[in-house]
Amino acid sequence: MTQPQYLTNCELRTIDLTNGAVEYLWVDFEDAEKHNITTSLVSISLGSYDTPGTWHTADLVQQNGAVWKIRAGLLIGASLTYPPGQYWAWVRVSDTPEIIPKRAGNLLVEIT
Repeated sequence: MTQPQYLTNCELRTIDLTNGAVEYLWVDFEDAEKHNITTSLVSISLGSYDTPGTWHTADLVQQNGAVWKIRAGLLIGASLTYPPGQYWAWVRVSDTPEIIPKRAGNLLVEIT
């Protein structure tokens, strides 16, 4: 018998690749130092709670309010697929000279 998982304050996003879904995974990011990051290179990764997986350049990056807030999208299901499972979303913003990788809040992605 599998014990249930209790995840507190998580945003669970399900992407059903077994039924041919092609969807954007949207990730929000805010620079704590309030630099203009609207032209920065943004990458998204699905990995474990502690470690990101392979980084993929975001397909879309939009300003999300002020210039230090962005929303990035990664298209999953077309040419990019993942095996079934649960993954934590990570975001990395390359804002010279800094490269800031961090978990994308509490965004948990379930690939079915």
